[in-house]
Amino acid sequence: MASVLRTEKGGYNKAETLRKITEYNMLLAEIKNGFSKDEAFEKMKMIKAKPINRVKVGFFSQSGFSVEDTDDYISELENQIIDALSNGDK
Repeated sequence: MASVLRTEKGGYNKAETLRKITEYNMLLAEIKNGFSKDEAFEKMKMIKAKPINRVKVGFFSQSGFSVEDTDDYISELENQIIDALSNGDK
């Protein structure tokens, strides 16, 4: 799992990225505390459907989180959630 999200010009909006990662981590914690499979899958689908916008690109473009790093990190979080649901008997 990527331990650092590098920055790049025109990358993902940092606030939106952190919000989505936080939601996935909160869901993972809820699963570990007994959240039902059906509710967890529905919540995961809702989180996954939320887009992360990229910062504007241009002469004065801002830096955002690396798209590649972020996509890899989020994919790992999703896999952790699926594993937690598969290993539980909820």
